[in-house]
Parts: sequence; structure tokens; C-alpha cells
Amino acid sequence: MALTIRGRLHSWLGLGRNPAAGLTPVPVLALSLVLVAVTFSSCSAPRETRAPDPAVVVAHSEGLVSRHADLSVVLSTGRDVSALADANPFSFTPSIKGTVHWSEDGTRADFRPEVALKAGTVYRGVFDFSAIGEPANGWFSFTVRSAEPGLAVAPGVLYAAKDGYLAVDGSVRTEDIPSVAEVQSLVSASISGTKMDLSWSHEGTGLHRFTVTGIPQGSADSELVLAWDGRSAGSKVRGSHKYRIPAQGSFEVLSIQGPESADSSAISISFSAPVDPGQDFRGLIRASVADESLRFEAEGGMVRIHSSLRWPETVDVSVERGLRSTSLGNIAVPVNATVNFDWQVPQVRFPAGGVIVPTSQGTRIVLETRNLATVLVEAVRVYGDNLLQFMQVNELDGSRELRRVGDVVWRAELDLDWNDGQKNQWTSHALDLSPLLKDHPDGLFQIRVTFGRQHIRYVSRNNHASLGKWTFPELEITDPDDESSYWDYSEEWFDWDEYYRYRDDPTHPAFYVTRYGRDRTARRNVLVSDVGLMARRDADGAWHVAVTDLRSAQPVSGAALTIYSYAMRQLAVATAGPDGTAIMRPQARIDDAEPAFLVAEAPGITSMSTGGTSSGAVASATASNSGSSAKGYLKLAPASALSVSHFDIGGQEADSGIKGFIYGERGVWRPGDDMHLGFILFDPRGSLPPEHPVAFELENPLGQVTSQAVYTTSVNGFYYMKTSTEASAPTGSWTARVRVGGRTFTKALKVEMVMPNRLKMALAYGDKPYIGAEQERLGLSAAWLHGAPAPGLKADVSMMLSASAKAPGDYPGYAFLDPLRSAPSGRELLFEGYLDETGTVDFPVDLSYGEDSPGPLRASFLSRVFER
Repeated sequence: MALTIRGRLHSWLGLGRNPAAGLTPVPVLALSLVLVAVTFSSCSAPRETRAPDPAVVVAHSEGLVSRHADLSVVLSTGRDVSALADANPFSFTPSIKGTVHWSEDGTRADFRPEVALKAGTVYRGVFDFSAIGEPANGWFSFTVRSAEPGLAVAPGVLYAAKDGYLAVDGSVRTEDIPSVAEVQSLVSASISGTKMDLSWSHEGTGLHRFTVTGIPQGSADSELVLAWDGRSAGSKVRGSHKYRIPAQGSFEVLSIQGPESADSSAISISFSAPVDPGQDFRGLIRASVADESLRFEAEGGMVRIHSSLRWPETVDVSVERGLRSTSLGNIAVPVNATVNFDWQVPQVRFPAGGVIVPTSQGTRIVLETRNLATVLVEAVRVYGDNLLQFMQVNELDGSRELRRVGDVVWRAELDLDWNDGQKNQWTSHALDLSPLLKDHPDGLFQIRVTFGRQHIRYVSRNNHASLGKWTFPELEITDPDDESSYWDYSEEWFDWDEYYRYRDDPTHPAFYVTRYGRDRTARRNVLVSDVGLMARRDADGAWHVAVTDLRSAQPVSGAALTIYSYAMRQLAVATAGPDGTAIMRPQARIDDAEPAFLVAEAPGITSMSTGGTSSGAVASATASNSGSSAKGYLKLAPASALSVSHFDIGGQEADSGIKGFIYGERGVWRPGDDMHLGFILFDPRGSLPPEHPVAFELENPLGQVTSQAVYTTSVNGFYYMKTSTEASAPTGSWTARVRVGGRTFTKALKVEMVMPNRLKMALAYGDKPYIGAEQERLGLSAAWLHGAPAPGLKADVSMMLSASAKAPGDYPGYAFLDPLRSAPSGRELLFEGYLDETGTVDFPVDLSYGEDSPGPLRASFLSRVFER
């Protein structure tokens, strides 16, 4: 299905199979939507329930949905969007006000509510085809339930920041609260009624981190209250946490914490003042493990203890009196504490990214697990002849609509040989795919790994003596598009309070509820591949294609190349040359179909399953084996082209495909000089005949053409053009102009009167590559061009300062300039006098410019020596 809905998605899979099998293909779903309806208010829906006709309806919203989600229906065939401008086929009970949006091809209708749905409310919808002029299709009903917003606040510890002020870090995890501004309004911090500022960072996955900075310390202890209230966002969660703020001038331990989930090897100790990082912490901070295994890291008022050995379940930590702060002396009161290393939540992941695995790297992929003794592994095969259909709605690592293009071909539970030494440790395992590839030699595979309650190794703090109505769901792996199973009965019964309380406890069924991305399944698409494809689209629409062997990086000659449209219609064919490249020009079609896929059949490469890479305007590549040759598939999605934003891509685009460049043998000419010019003509498409005339003319600064010529011969596109000016010609900027093939190219030529300077001068300022403010003396020397010194000549040296926004070093995009300060203005005379008998002079200078400069200063020195 080309539809992703936050709630459960019902679909009928009789449609959309391989067109070659003679079944009706799924229509292409355009990504952009067109607004074709004004605001509607839903009317009363019929009371009876009616299922949709699978021949007409492909998918619709169902089950639990976000309060901010569209309520959608996907149809099997397209419609004329212009005829649906005032149509509203949706009605809901309770009533919902909103607008209807149709996709460009008319296959998808989205009802977009004006305001967020009421939390925890069941809505019954009806889609009536008679409202869009199709009464024969009748109507059908569906039911959705709006989710209740989730809010979980994890207050951090109080510690001293680097600047000496106290700070508190924390995090907020939300569900169904998409507004960042709304999340920030739910948390506040105050001291004696005075609110404190919070700085935020948002990770985009429902996780928001905050920091309370600049917490003041008074003459006596005070209290910071961190509070949160989710009622304004529709959540029932409220709470607060209090911190004791020690008095100013005290240096003490504020907390000793066990490791966070992101760092299972560090114990954190927070202090009320920054700790001196240069001291030796051995003997000052102790832990009940071997001292030589400890490593200390100090940052501000936070000290972290790392151990090269595995921490025991219980660790005794002590802080001694000798520990020193940066400014407040030694700690006054020693502290002893016991840290318990809790079990980390079981998890499974694929550490490596990417999809394509060349055969030179073997057929094994790495899987990592934590606190798991067994995992369930299954492989979904996307058949080779369905890869184009898969790529219509997916990148290589995608998971949408897998049931239309593939099947589960293997499933097994694997024992991971758990032992107690693996507690809280990420453990690597190798999955060998060779038996799978032997039985299924083509296509793409999605390897999916999950676990259930019976597979974990975890001890919970909670004692679940009775689970009530809760039961552990059956162990199964579902597609991300298909939120089924557990939510099927949520409309009849669901304990939201208990869900939020135990959703992070692996010993409770709430942990295994899949909702809003809370999916414990790890997925990785794998394509064992040896064929590489690269493609780049030219400005004139031509595609430059290269085929290579990933094992040797050598070109693959003779590969048959075909470009298809999104509807899988052939647009262009070509054969790769000896260098493995080809230029393909898609044929113009009545329907203006854009190239969407590139297929390459490469002879001589017969690996089990082959694939490709992407480059230029290419997004992904796949390939499959077919007899004695490998087929490669490349997706030509413009939105997935490789970014060139970090390259300098400046230049001028040639509309006609012809490019030209004029250059000269020097930068400045004198009146009367000969000008030797060159012109380079680049005609990549060969649109000009071999002896096509190239017209040249020279224009003076007054706009008068002084010289003309026509050239018909060149050497590989290089034209030599000789011209000149009169001795009495005006000086200034002349123009060289070349006309060829309807294009005109110009270049400015400088013609100036040059007066030879018979003296050369040098300013001496020492060995440094610059003149600094600390410079005390400068030297000036002059000599005639024939080498003899120039004694007794009059000379002066002056300096002018100006503010510069550029600091030493390369900082592109930054300006180091303070507009509130000003730079000295005017020219300052540093020396005025005469050179000695050797043609040199040494004089004192004062280059200090105070501390009111707006930023880096740029000095301009003017040295003059006057001839007799």
C-alpha cells in the first residue's frame, strides 16, 4: 500500500500483484495532495456496519490513530480531481469539522480535522460513494479511536556547570504531542516563585531534552522546584521534583548516580562547584573494584568513573576530604554511598547501516543483543520480478507494502548462548545468510529480529503479583504499516494508566504494545550484490550511466540498459560501451512520463544476487541473478539525489548545450600591443557542423568595433585569434566578443598606459609573517631597478586602520565584528624623512590601537620614495 497511517491499516491484497501475472496493478499514488474541498461538518452516520468492497477500496484508517492524523481512504482506481471540488464523502459520529484533500491522481482521500481529535474518543466514520457521483459503489463504515497523549518526565541531577552556576538536566518523552512549543510549555522550574529559564533540544522521535541553567545560590540554602503538567496537551500526567540548592561558597557532593542507559559503564558524581580536573583522583574517589581498572573524567562539577572491568551489581563509592575544587578549596564532608547497577532494558539492533553487501564481504551480517537469551528471526523475500513494484513506494531500506511483493520464506528461534557475564553488555552475533541465498537466489531480503517475554534476561523492581486483564501478546512480527493484533480489543478495554506506568518494564505486557514507533523489532534489508550502477542527469535530460563490478571496481561492458517510467513503461534503451558507460535519452511521451527506474542486465557477473550503488541523481540500486547475467535496478528519484550543497557548484548553465570560454596571454595590454586570444568551444552533443563559422569582434570603451574576423577551423575546439590596438587607442576596458550557434560569449580586456617604476622598495618588519601591535620598529629600503642603492631620497611611511570582519584562520560564513565599537579613522604618518647613504632607514613606531576595536583590524601601509 502506498499509504502510511498512524493507526491500524486494513487492506485487501488481491490487488497490486505483478502485472505480468495478468492481475490489475495497483495505481500509482502521487505524494502531493490537492485541496479540493472547503470546510465540512460531518453529519450523522448510519448505525449499521458495512465492510468495504476490496475491489474498490485498497485501505482505510482503522483502530488507534493519532489525534492529529488524517482519516484516510485509498481507492483502487483514480478519479478526476477537478470534478471533486465540493464533494465530501466522509461523515463521522461524533461530528468532526474538517476539509477533504485528494491526491493528484484521485486514488486517495484524506479528511483533515480542523482541530485535534478529543483524546480517548471512539469515532465511527462512513465513506459514501454517492457523494462523489458513484452510487453504485455504495458506502462502508470504519471505526477509529483517538489516542491519549503520553507524557513521561525524567528529572536529572543537580550539578555545577563549567561557568560555576548550578544546572539541572532532564528529558521529556511524549506521544501524540507533535507541537514543540506545546511540549516546552508543560515543564517549568522556579525558586521561591521566580521562574527559571529552560533551554531545549528536540530529537524528533518524541524525545525532548531540557536544561535549567544559571541557577543562583544565595547566602542560605534554597529550593528549586521542577514541575510538569500535561493537562493543557490532553494528558493526565502531573508531577514535580524538588532540589536543595546549597548556599553560595559551599563545596559538597550533591548526588551519586548509577549509569544511564546510554552509558552502562560510568558512575556519575555531581558537586556543587566545578572540580579541579588536573588533580589525581586516585585515592580521593574510591569504588569497591580494583583501583587500576578505574578511569576518571571531570567536566565542571560532574565526575564520571569508568571501569575497564565489569561492574558488580552493587558498588560502594566514597569521596574523601582531599578532593579539590577550582576555587573553593577542598571538600568539607566526605561521602559514602552504594550504587546499584540495575538491569538494562533488553534490546536488539543491527549496528551496520546500508543494504548492499558485495560477495567479497561474505554472506554474514552482524546482529547485536542486550540481555537476551533467544531471539525470533524471520526473512521476508522480495521477489526479483517484483523489485520495480517494491521501489515504487520504497527506497532500498524501506518496508512499505511488503506483503504485495514478497513472502516470509524463513523463520526460526535462535539460542544466543546467554551467560551472566553478558549482563547489560551489547553482544555481537553473526547471522549466516548463505543457506537462505542458496534456496532463494534472487531478490531482496528483509531480516527481522524480535523477542518476547520468554526470551529476556531481566529482573524488574516491580512485583507483578497479578496482571489483571493484561495478557502477554503472541510473539509475531508485523509490518510497520500494519498495527494490528494488540489494539484489536483496545476499544473494549484498555488501562491507560497502567500502560504508562509499566510500558518500560519488560516483565509487563504493556512493554510489548506496539504504538507510535515503540517497536522492539530490528529490521535490516539485505542485498548480496556485485553490480554497481551510477547515473547522472544532464541539463538537457540525457542520462549518463556507468556500470561497474563492485568486487574489482572495473567497468562492465556490454550491459543492456533500460529506463522505465513510474508505471514501468519503457522510455529508453542503450548498451554500455567498453568503459561501462552509456548516454541515454528518454523518448518524449504523450503523458510526459518521467524516468523512474534504470534496469541493467550485466553479462559475465553471476553472483547469487547482485545489486548496485547510487550516485548523482540516483537514490538506490538493486539487482538479481537471471541465468548467466545479473540484473541491476536503480531508482531515479530526483528527491533522493545525492546532495551537492557542500560543494562549490557555481557556474552558468548553457541552455543550448554549447559552451565557450575566451582567454588571453596576459591580463593587461598597452595601446599598440598585439593581443593573442584563445577561444574554446565545447559542443558535447555535436549540434554544430565541423566548419561552422565563429565570428569575433573587438570593441573599444567607446562602443566602437575596431576589429572583426570569422574563423571556421580549430584544433579540437580551440580557436586562435590575433588582434591589436592602435598606439593612440583609448585606454580602459575593451570587450572581446565571440558569436557562435546563436550564443554570444564576451570577455573584458584591460588596455592601460603603464609607466615603468625605476625604483623598488621593501618594508622590513622582522621574521614574523605579519605586523603585530607589539611591533616597535620598521625598516624601509629602496634601490634602483639596475640594482644600485638609492641613497638620500625623500621617503614617507603612513598607516591606515580599518575594521575587518575576518579573523585569522578560515571561518566561512562567520563575521567577527562588533558594531558597538569603532576603529580609528584617518591615515597616520609613521615616518617622514630621508634614506641614508645605503638607501635604507630604520624608525620607531607605535602600532597599539587600544581595546575598543570592533574586531580584527586590517592595517594598510603606504610607503613612498620620491625620485630626484
